[in-house]
Amino acid sequence: MRTAVGLIVAGIALAACGPAGTGARPEPPPGGTKRAGTDPTQTPATTASGSPTARGGSTTQPRGLAVRGIIGGPDGTAVELAPALAVDLAPHADDPDGTHAIVLVDGTGAVVRSTAFTPVRSSAEPAEGTTGPATSGSPFLVVVPPDLSSVAEVRLEAAGKVLATRRISSSPPAVGAPALSEGDAGSLGVTWTSSDPDRDPLTHWVLVSADGGASWESVAADLTGRSVSVSRSTLPGGTELLVRVVVSDGLRSAFATSPLSALPNNPPTVAISAPADGQRATGDQTVVLRATVVDPEDGSRDGTPVEWSSDVDGHLGTAAELLRRADHLSEGMHTITATARDSAGGVAIDQVTLHVGRS
Repeated sequence: MRTAVGLIVAGIALAACGPAGTGARPEPPPGGTKRAGTDPTQTPATTASGSPTARGGSTTQPRGLAVRGIIGGPDGTAVELAPALAVDLAPHADDPDGTHAIVLVDGTGAVVRSTAFTPVRSSAEPAEGTTGPATSGSPFLVVVPPDLSSVAEVRLEAAGKVLATRRISSSPPAVGAPALSEGDAGSLGVTWTSSDPDRDPLTHWVLVSADGGASWESVAADLTGRSVSVSRSTLPGGTELLVRVVVSDGLRSAFATSPLSALPNNPPTVAISAPADGQRATGDQTVVLRATVVDPEDGSRDGTPVEWSSDVDGHLGTAAELLRRADHLSEGMHTITATARDSAGGVAIDQVTLHVGRS
């Protein structure tokens, strides 16, 4: 059965973006149209230095607790429970056709809530020489109410059997809103505080949103420390950056979200794919000038016009792909430069050398 790392990342994506693929049906969210993952915020401040700055903050409380795990083994009874996550999603409704159930029971063993679901079937092939289910297992994620005050134990059941259990700790963990700082070598530093009255070991997950909480992406998982450095190249510049830290003691969980922050624009990157560095062109041979542009804010920009120039002949043209005959270029060694610009005015260049001969 696969380890929990991939499962945790997949679970965060499901928990942050919605219940798709869980096999359970979401109940209508309270308040009608509020999107999962959004937070009330204020207009951010900006600085010329490029450091992230912020005003305001989030007081949003989790609407659900994502109970997650993976089911494997030849008979589907080997279960690995991953730490539960506090999420901004409404609890899932019971699926009457579900094959499994997450069952919350109180101290007397009475059922507080049962949510039936069907695990996502793994697309992996069975192990060689076997006809059983895929050994990588079938992941599941079921959102239950976050209030566990009357719950003593969480169970995974199927066909009248208890496949896995986890006892509830006495007290939930707490986590403080993450603080952002400009890190070393183009990174964003994220620090936070967390604690647990029961002294349970805590694990943390860090998610970022570049659109004010409309969507989230996991950038770090399974952290036992209380800080992480995130590469700036993975974070689009803009004025709607949010960072969320989720903490779990195994079953009880909480999250906290940073105030809305501003990050400076990331310049694009441009890579010349033709001509090859040091290439030789002679006579009337066609020289292909081609480059690819990628920008953290604008995305991959294949086909985006690039400015081409030579240190010998000057401006050559503007196009994603430019064709020039060798005999229309001056003889000798050229430094060919491709210049790309993004929508915010960021500039990047790449250079290769080209030797032009007459024969």
